[in-house]
Amino acid sequence: MTYTSAHLWVLVDDLPNPDDENLYPVHGLSILIELRGDKRITVLFDTGPSAEILRNNASRLGLSPLNPDIIFLSVWLGHHVGGFVQTLRYNEDVWCKTIAPEFPALKARPPAKGKLPPYTRLVGPFGFWFREQALAFQLDEGWVIITGCSLYGVRHLINAARNIRPIYAVIGGFNLSSLDVLDGPYFVRWAQRAGVRTVVPLHSVAPKARRIILKKLGNGIEWSGVGLDVEL
Repeated sequence: MTYTSAHLWVLVDDLPNPDDENLYPVHGLSILIELRGDKRITVLFDTGPSAEILRNNASRLGLSPLNPDIIFLSVWLGHHVGGFVQTLRYNEDVWCKTIAPEFPALKARPPAKGKLPPYTRLVGPFGFWFREQALAFQLDEGWVIITGCSLYGVRHLINAARNIRPIYAVIGGFNLSSLDVLDGPYFVRWAQRAGVRTVVPLHSVAPKARRIILKKLGNGIEWSGVGLDVEL
């Protein structure tokens, strides 16, 4: 069994929306994912650095109030979990539906009690001081991998996903610059060899690198930034 389709809305990203200046760009990432099958499940992947900006952008996109079934945190960095931490100050119950990696350095598990929905899997954790995790969910066409930052380089993500096949799409932060002569070309070659149909670069990918990746692997998507919505 798989999900029949999925819809993704980019609520927080480094780059602005070309058509709506009231969608605020900020260094960070948050993606709302709607998984569609026998029933619909919503996953909030990361929360960006600010609950206020998250709420503003969700409202502008007609997605307010945000009440996802699951909150998935990829890495304990402020620009990925700041909105979540701010929410904890007045609502600690969100731990009950949160999936989170271990705290950096402490090697301790947070009090997160959320469970992965059906037809999904954890990718990772990977990295060193900051342990990072990605989310994969299965569509009829293959697996979709959502990643937050690729803090220690995109090769760690690729290695963590080595047993996931077929991969239909990879979306999120790849930590790449257009000047990167190692990881940038390596990532593109890996995606092409793996038969990935759609790649959407977001947070931590420089503007020119995004254009290069979308031209080669975007499957018709011409830009990426806050407010982008993707139907899979």
